[in-house]
Amino acid sequence: MALGETPVSQIDKRFKEFLCWQNQKHPNQVMDIAFTDSSIPENISKMIPYAAHDVVTEEDCLLGYLLLQCIRLYIEVDMYASLEVHTSNMIHEGRNVVDVFSVFLKQYIDKTADIEDKGWNFPKLHMDMHLFDDIEVTGVTWNYNTKPNEKMQGPLKDSYLLWTNFQNVAEQILCINHWQLVVEDIHCCLSDFDEYHCSQAQNQSTDDMLDTADNMFDAADDPIPLTGVLHVKVGSKQPPQTFDSVENIYQ
Repeated sequence: MALGETPVSQIDKRFKEFLCWQNQKHPNQVMDIAFTDSSIPENISKMIPYAAHDVVTEEDCLLGYLLLQCIRLYIEVDMYASLEVHTSNMIHEGRNVVDVFSVFLKQYIDKTADIEDKGWNFPKLHMDMHLFDDIEVTGVTWNYNTKPNEKMQGPLKDSYLLWTNFQNVAEQILCINHWQLVVEDIHCCLSDFDEYHCSQAQNQSTDDMLDTADNMFDAADDPIPLTGVLHVKVGSKQPPQTFDSVENIYQ
């Protein structure tokens, strides 16, 4: 640790230098930030053992080191809980981690009872004890957690700010959401259409595949016919054409 640096500043410095992990949010500092997105504390909990393990040591800060152990065990519980496929062995291992986490957390709660007034009697603390019972009864947590809806808040906020008149917004947002679903459905249909033609091209000979690729790149000269709608083709927007040119091309 550099001269004059406190553990807090050192941990924040580590977060600034932390390598980017896929699908992880990386705040530049974490010790004095006010969180509004529930995914940020979860991401920080995954990274803080790596950023603080040699700053908050057992010799220098026994209580802080115990907290790091609790965080590491919490990450393990979260890892087992978030699996999309469970086996009997995985559920057994998950139960063991929950038991160990409960022991370490109780030690931390007992040791901090006289120095902080945090209340630990809340449902989420007790929920882990029944976590794997619920998984065995109702399936993986992905089926009933609230994370998939977290990302919906952004589009709803944008719809409210950019597309409504701020009065009777529920009906307007539902209409906008309907438009978005229609656009997504059209996009999926076009993607399926492209995948179908690609799969057909893979079954042809090398020469046919080259010809097909040329035709696909030159959609204006050789349009892809659609059954029952021969005047429609998939491709980029075309420049204006005269009726004579259209008749000559498609005669």
